Amino acid sequence: KKAATHHEQLSDEIAEYVATQVVSNIRELEGSLVRILAFASLTKQPLSIALVKKVLQSSLQQKKEQPIDFGKITQHVCRHYSYKLTDLRTHNKSKELSLVRQVAMYLMKKMTDKSLREIGSYLGRKDHSTVLYAYDKVNKQIETDKQFKALIHQLENEILN
Repeated sequence: KKAATHHEQLSDEIAEYVATQVVSNIRELEGSLVRILAFASLTKQPLSIALVKKVLQSSLQQKKEQPIDFGKITQHVCRHYSYKLTDLRTHNKSKELSLVRQVAMYLMKKMTDKSLREIGSYLGRKDHSTVLYAYDKVNKQIETDKQFKALIHQLENEILN
């Protein structure tokens, strides 16, 4: 139906393939269809299953990659700083532990699509403003401290790999 609104006709084979590959939500399904139709139009190629596979290849690879979650982030941060997750969740306000907690919050906000409240809750902090403060503080330190910036990039790379 959506293809018809774009004055295109999808074969049952193509429609079934797209529907089985893009299953997360309707918005992603419609976006994939628009990409397919735009690519076919721009390259003046007829719609075929080979064309659809080519267009969807990059998004399908991203879908197969494991999403980054809080556990993975805290695991790397804790390993680097020699702390445990239970340490991050305590209300201990020592300067060093606070920095480690702030780094974890910064990476969680930057690398996931979770809300500030979810991040705060995961680390035993109910208040979203604590997470926002941590994010801003780490961001400012990255701008002024090259070694700290390098450390954050190293942690990001370790988490992604």
